[in-house]
Amino acid sequence: MKGEMKGWSRLRLMRRLNRRSNSGLDRRLNCKGSRGKFGDRGSVSVFFVLVLSGFVLFNGLLIDFARIAAFRKQAELAVMSGTRSVLAAYDPELYRRYGLFARGGDPADDLFRSALDGNRPNRAGGAFSLLDIEWSASAAVESRPLASYDVLRRQVMEEMKYKAPIDLSIELISRWRGVASAAKEAGEVVDRLEELRKAYERREASLDEAMKRIVEAGDALGQPLEAIVPLPAASLVGTRSAAVAVDLPDAVLMYTDYVSKRSADESRAAAYSAAYLAWEERKRAAEAEEKEFDEPPPPMEPPQYADVIRSYLDGVESVRRPLLKLDQAKERADGLLNQAQQAIEKAKLADQEMRRLADAEGTLASDGEAGMAEEGTDSGLWSAEESALRDESGAVYEQLRQSMKELTLGDEWFSGISEEVEKQRQDGDQYALASERMTETLAAIPGSSGLSARLVADGERLQSASESYRSAYGDSGSATQARRAMIEEHRASDAERKSLEQQAGEEWKQAAESLMTLTGSGGSGQQEDSQETKTFEQLDKLYQANKKWNAANDEAEERYGQSSELDDGREQALTKSGGWLSALTDAATGARDRLYGSEYVIARFSRIEPSDVREALAGQAELPSSPELSQTEYILYGFASAAGNVTAAYSEVLAARLSIRLVEGLVESGRYGNPLLVLAAATLYAVRAAAQDMQSLLTQGTIPLSKYASVATTYTDYLRLFLLLHGGTDNHWSRMAAVMEQESGLAFDRLYTYVSGQATASVTMWFFPRLASALGLSGGWGGTVNGDRYEATYQADDAYQ
Repeated sequence: MKGEMKGWSRLRLMRRLNRRSNSGLDRRLNCKGSRGKFGDRGSVSVFFVLVLSGFVLFNGLLIDFARIAAFRKQAELAVMSGTRSVLAAYDPELYRRYGLFARGGDPADDLFRSALDGNRPNRAGGAFSLLDIEWSASAAVESRPLASYDVLRRQVMEEMKYKAPIDLSIELISRWRGVASAAKEAGEVVDRLEELRKAYERREASLDEAMKRIVEAGDALGQPLEAIVPLPAASLVGTRSAAVAVDLPDAVLMYTDYVSKRSADESRAAAYSAAYLAWEERKRAAEAEEKEFDEPPPPMEPPQYADVIRSYLDGVESVRRPLLKLDQAKERADGLLNQAQQAIEKAKLADQEMRRLADAEGTLASDGEAGMAEEGTDSGLWSAEESALRDESGAVYEQLRQSMKELTLGDEWFSGISEEVEKQRQDGDQYALASERMTETLAAIPGSSGLSARLVADGERLQSASESYRSAYGDSGSATQARRAMIEEHRASDAERKSLEQQAGEEWKQAAESLMTLTGSGGSGQQEDSQETKTFEQLDKLYQANKKWNAANDEAEERYGQSSELDDGREQALTKSGGWLSALTDAATGARDRLYGSEYVIARFSRIEPSDVREALAGQAELPSSPELSQTEYILYGFASAAGNVTAAYSEVLAARLSIRLVEGLVESGRYGNPLLVLAAATLYAVRAAAQDMQSLLTQGTIPLSKYASVATTYTDYLRLFLLLHGGTDNHWSRMAAVMEQESGLAFDRLYTYVSGQATASVTMWFFPRLASALGLSGGWGGTVNGDRYEATYQADDAYQ
């Protein structure tokens, strides 16, 4: 209290002094400038005037600074409000149909300026306004059109973040995942079996090639002497009357008679020659004695057996002529045997590849499935039937691995057949050597007389070699038959397998070609076809324009269709099913973009009903040709006709069913034992079951997911799976934008989703604007001083996403 009293006392004292100072000032002013007794008292009043002036100046600056701070805040909020006001004018129809936001309504500049003016202080009725804000310039710049992939994708993700049927998606993923893992595992088994089958076919084709060359080699060496060397061998003991020798036994057995007849003719010729010489001698003696010589010359007798001898020798030459050509035949036979050895080596390599496939380490379970099991999100979702499927299929796969090993022949088998080929070559060498010796002996027959023993020995050697070679080799040879039996031993199941493959191929071709009839069922007349064509041409132009606007790289357009060839169709089906697990795993582990995108397409776009397809296939009605009714299929496949897109979709459904049923087929066909027979039987089972599934889809609208999973699946379920599998590409986003543009009549490249508002405002400065400018204070306030007004520019940006 004492302190407070002292304070009040000092305050009263200061007031008295102030009053005295003021009265002294008045007195000094009245003294007309003369200094009096109190002249020095005015200095106190001047000091207070200076202090008061500084105080007033400082407070004026503070007031202006406060007003400027309030002005800046007000202007900034006004620009932000104006930007939001522009975005508030969105296209309601676009949002209603597709859940997307884009600018619509009045021009952005007008909305922005209207919002700015609405944020000015109201001076109605002459009311005092602390801030007299004036807007001198404003502009609202729109950007980021909905045509952009990033913008469209973000809005779709935002739209589906709360609206996507997450529970249904999880149900779809959990439902398909067990089947997808089984399909992928079966696909790996089938891939290995298919590689085994191809290696088996190569091996058997090489063995067939080897047998063909072996038989040709046997025939090449055995056939040239068939006419002259009898089979079985003839006896060369005894003689035959010399005549035309038509074969080797004739040439040998007629030789003795030939020698006898030739000797007789030679003796006849010698007797005639002696008689003629005696006659000439008598004639010369008579002429020497100049006697008359009337004796005629002895009559000349022609050779008695000349024709027979000539015929025999000609026959021997005809027998010898094939023997001369046997060297060429031997060269050709050796070349064919070399080719046979090469084919055997190829078969051996194919067999080694089969052994490698059979001995391949590791399980056939997929990495994706293993990853799910590690996360604990897989096995708990499987039904008892699916668990039974895994157990049964695992047992079948192990059995198949064992039977794959049994299907191989082994290196020893090929070594044995190679040794037999070399034995055939060696037997051919002996055969050719015997023929060569016989050729030399036959060449010595003319004029000879002591070749009987040699002819018999060489003839028996040649007949023996010929009989041995020709009875063993060639098309009907014993060795050839034994080789064929050895090869056919492991082909016991080939006939049944090929029969199953033929049935499966025919039924698959029928199923695939029945779907292809859809491509000719859209539209009933020229006018409708023309309208459909024009609509799809416009859609394609919008699609291409969107790709060009996004400067998207040209992606390879996937073409979806079902091959009528079973091997190609099965390979396509298994390849696609191999991607199911990855797609479902990605969707289950956080790859939300593709999941949300697929659900958005299913929720917002149309698709063909199975009943329409059934009626089109039955010829009862025509497939709806308008793209308005098959938007989902167009987004997925991008064909320029509704029929083409629907055909692609149903072909992919057929492929999906084939891959699923193939899992069951492997289990059902495990009893066949032979892995290739199991593959053929499983394929036939899968083809028939897949065809029945397609019939069920068309007639009932649902397909049982699997024999081991009693869950009904619909056409929409498969579209969702396919969207997860190969959706989400730039091409798909462009087609999605094209469909929405065509349906709404809006150009997405002019539908903006981002606004940048900018405006310049000013406010009057009440105190010392020139002083603030001179002192440079306005620079610290973030604006400029023009005359007596403070001016600043503000910008605000906002977007829908």
